[in-house]
Amino acid sequence: MGVEANLTWSTFACKRPYRHRLTDILGVMMLEPFTLRILSGSSVRNIITILAAWMVIFVIGCQEQQNPVPLPISEQEQDDPEQPPRLPAPVLSVSPPSISPLVGGKDISKDDPALLQNLAQRHAREGTLPQAVQYQYWVVQQTEQGRYDLACWESLSGKSEAALYWLQQAGQREGIDTRWAQVDADLENARRDQRWPKLLAYLQRCEKYWRAVVPKETVLVVPKNYDGKTILPTVLWLHGMGGDPKDMKILFQPLADQHQIGFIGVSGTIPTGKHRFAWADVVEEDYDQIQQALIEAQRQIRMRPGSVVALGFSQGAIVAIEVAVRHPEIFAGAITVSAGTGSPVQLDAVSDTADLIRQGFVIVCGSKENEWTVRRSNDVAEWLKNGNAKVLKPDYPNHSTHSFPEDFDNRLPEWLAFVQKAHETSTP
Repeated sequence: MGVEANLTWSTFACKRPYRHRLTDILGVMMLEPFTLRILSGSSVRNIITILAAWMVIFVIGCQEQQNPVPLPISEQEQDDPEQPPRLPAPVLSVSPPSISPLVGGKDISKDDPALLQNLAQRHAREGTLPQAVQYQYWVVQQTEQGRYDLACWESLSGKSEAALYWLQQAGQREGIDTRWAQVDADLENARRDQRWPKLLAYLQRCEKYWRAVVPKETVLVVPKNYDGKTILPTVLWLHGMGGDPKDMKILFQPLADQHQIGFIGVSGTIPTGKHRFAWADVVEEDYDQIQQALIEAQRQIRMRPGSVVALGFSQGAIVAIEVAVRHPEIFAGAITVSAGTGSPVQLDAVSDTADLIRQGFVIVCGSKENEWTVRRSNDVAEWLKNGNAKVLKPDYPNHSTHSFPEDFDNRLPEWLAFVQKAHETSTP
């Protein structure tokens, strides 16, 4: 009879998930005395009482199963291939900062966002962070981009609450490269906050979402009168961490028209946001992405084998060097601007450097940039020289920002000519 009572429970109980085990345990606790009393000849009245209590528990359990409490998306597993990717729900309850639109009595909220962006960056360089934050805030309001910079400047100002707010917003609305966020010196104050581990986990889930839904991009810029048949000098553009291959299109188009150059912009291997990409820092993976872009571009532009010049900024500068020295059959050399310090240099793994003598490299870095950027650029140049490559290091004694030099558009043709001459004079 005891066995029959337990079987009866198993038969009538609803199929509840593990979170409903409390109801099951309570039911068993009621059934065990019930079973013992049956076996010991208890009264009918006791049996009826126990059965009534059991039925109440049974009904409650079934109602819980029919109306389960939904878990927040941020607490659910999102690895089910059957389910479409979804952005996780925010995990921190932080209020948005309030920023005045008035600067010297003038309303800047509708000013040109490009102008506001320049002013924000200038104030950040000068260390006047409240002004940088104010200008950047209105850039974000107009363009829906730039929250990560806003978080950095709030963190540098010691306002970790505001920094965490903008980081959470950036993760959901734009995307963040969480590898960099974990080491970015600008976010040191934000990372000291006890909520940082929870926010980091959330940002990583957002990053995973963006990787799943954002398509990779190849951007082609050719002279407006290009017929698709003439062989064009070709530049492969590799953006920095968190960049987009479309970022330089406005600058490249007049250069393409004036100098009859073709530009191929390639998105980084890893999507980190709606319009953000990063490179994998795994040479083979990054090269595969680049190779696919070159194959795709060949449908619209004719390139001379071995004469492509890789042009990279920051993280893209390191990628440009790594792929150029390994694939001289494609690249005549590379031009690097402000070589990034967040990526490993893997040049010592290059086993065959015999073709370096046929390549040219231009290493651009301001003397007043971050000391680690200067050191990285010098180290790369030294390695190339030791391999007998031809190396040019333009002098920028007063350049202090992690950016293209102001005369870039005027100097680029000169730098391309240097690379091509190094390639042509050394090719049998």
